[in-house]
Amino acid sequence: MFDLLLGGATGGVLGVVGALFKHGLEAYQERKKAEASLALLTEQNKHELAMADKQAMLIELEAKNAVALADVNAQKEVDVASYAALSSSYENDKATYSDAKTSPWMIAVDAARGFIRPFLTLMFSLSIMVMTAWLWIKVPDAMTGNSEFLKATFYRLLDAQIFLATSAVGWWFAQRGMSK
Repeated sequence: MFDLLLGGATGGVLGVVGALFKHGLEAYQERKKAEASLALLTEQNKHELAMADKQAMLIELEAKNAVALADVNAQKEVDVASYAALSSSYENDKATYSDAKTSPWMIAVDAARGFIRPFLTLMFSLSIMVMTAWLWIKVPDAMTGNSEFLKATFYRLLDAQIFLATSAVGWWFAQRGMSK
């Protein structure tokens, strides 16, 4: 009878140990599956993050290119408008007031209008050279009294002269902008 109880108890203990072993093995396998899934998801997540970073970089580059293209287009539009204004001023400059039936005074007006721009260009170009040479040679010797004021005044005069000369020459020999 003791054998029967011992056999039953041993069978019960072995059954419990077997069940515990089976559950432990299943839990171990589940944990390994979960770890493998986690590793796979981590790798997929890294890949997705890398792809998102690349996509963000691509969007940033596209935005920079769009801004650069907009700048070029804006500059082109400014150049085209500037050239149109310049062309319009040339067309206006071609206007005449005389014909065969008008007085000699109108012919003189047309002649004067025709010589104004070349005369201004020549006058400002020569005056800038003369003034620069005169300032270079004479001003350091002629400085008396408030030399800083004189220097500042001459520099302002020189700036004004350069502006006038470059305006006349710039309009006369105007650059052509991008037309397309």
